[in-house]
Formats: sequence, C-alpha cells, structure tokens
Amino acid sequence: MGHRVTGFSRAEYVHSVVNCEERGHYKVWCERKYSARLCGREMGCYRSHSRRRVTVRRGVQTYENFNKWIELLSLVALNVSASNVRHNTTLYEKHPFFELISSPATDNAFGPEVCAKLSVDFASLRASAKEKLARKVAEIGDRLLPYGQTDWLSTFRKFDRAFALASDNGFVIYW
Repeated sequence: MGHRVTGFSRAEYVHSVVNCEERGHYKVWCERKYSARLCGREMGCYRSHSRRRVTVRRGVQTYENFNKWIELLSLVALNVSASNVRHNTTLYEKHPFFELISSPATDNAFGPEVCAKLSVDFASLRASAKEKLARKVAEIGDRLLPYGQTDWLSTFRKFDRAFALASDNGFVIYW
C-alpha cells in the first residue's frame, strides 16, 4: 500500500466513524498529541462540498520517500535536519513548516487554520525553492532525492496547492 497526501476544501463533518469506506468521504484522524492541528474540528469522517482536491503521490508514495522529502524540506527551508526540529519543538514551533516537519508520516491531518499557515510558508519559499534546493544538493549530495530535483520541486508545488486549497475550511490528510 502506498502513501498519499490529499488536500480538500469546504469540509463537512459526517460522523465519528474514522474507518468509513463511503465513496467521497475522507478519514480525518491523527494521534491525540497532534489533535490541536485539527483546529478544533472533530476526528471522523468528512465530505467535501467542492469537487476540487489535490493528491500528492509521486515523490512521497512510500514512507521512506516521504521522510526523505520532509528531511530535504527542513534542510532547504530551515537549514537544520527534521530530527533537530522534532527534538527541539519549542525552539522551532514558530518557524516555517514546523507543523509539517514535526508531524508523523502516517495517519495525519491538518485543519484549515494550520493549512493556511503552511500555505503562507510554501508561498514564502516558492520563488527561491529551486535555487535553495540546488545549493543544498550541491552541499549534501542527492541521497535525499530518489527521483531528482525536478520531481522534488513538483512535489513541493503539489503540497503548496494542497495546503492552499485546504485553507478554505478543509483538511490535508495523510493516508
């Protein structure tokens, strides 16, 4: 089974059954310690009142590749490793991409306010991402790039769109 990240907007709570298999419904769930990132929304099953969604697959389709992508995002955006961010949360909690970098790679969700904040983070890095990525890869090599710089940047743009979309009363979910 692969790893996917999906952003959708205009979410409506349906019920508390997180294992809902209903077509067009989304499982919104995360570990309790991350539940504040749901922005006061209940865990459970949601549907979207919009046909638009953004799903990220390429570049993050395995947990290993997802973790490599996040590691490189941390190095590009903050110039520190993701594990450094995770182990020093009070130091980095106000920095760009903190919520994304410090979150687990499985069964995770972000509510609309966190998505709006992350959308701003992506927007602030958008213009310089290619240049910063090239510099970081020149410094550390390509060990964190299973598909190359072009695909990493494509995945960056997909995440950017997913968080922007979900900031309209939606969620970004990992499944």
